[in-house]
Amino acid sequence: MGEGNFTEEDYIVLSLHLEPYERILSGEKTYEYRTQFRKRPTIAFIYVTSPVKCISGIIRFGTPLIASPEEIGRIAEQQKPGNGKSVTEYLSKYNQGYAIPIRKVIEITPMPLASLQSKFGFTAPQAFLYLKNNRPLFDFLVNQPRLALFGSEEIRSRNVGNIEV
Repeated sequence: MGEGNFTEEDYIVLSLHLEPYERILSGEKTYEYRTQFRKRPTIAFIYVTSPVKCISGIIRFGTPLIASPEEIGRIAEQQKPGNGKSVTEYLSKYNQGYAIPIRKVIEITPMPLASLQSKFGFTAPQAFLYLKNNRPLFDFLVNQPRLALFGSEEIRSRNVGNIEV
């Protein structure tokens, strides 16, 4: 399966803390590790948690590797020496974990939580949420001008005009 044909199912909002998000932006962090995730390439709008409380970026994730905590820990160790043990411990309560490759990241103009709540009824997710379940927010986010940097063939939404948040 290719990593460039995205459908509405493939767009999510993903919560990240500020420090991991900054490591992704700098290029230091090239995988995201999760106990649960999708099994295919994904476009994630990044909600940066407190104190930022904004959707601040977009990440294109590749197909995740789904493996044992030990195997995911080895990937983490290769990425950042000393990190493997903490990733293995994080996943140790589960039979498997996800190592999700970060293919591309871009920053967007931050969209504050309060504005997203009032305009779209948005609630920040604990892990991630499918955008297709909030059609007005989906239409607004996938029509962000910076999303075109991922390639126009990936945008699968009608244009609903510009909405300021």
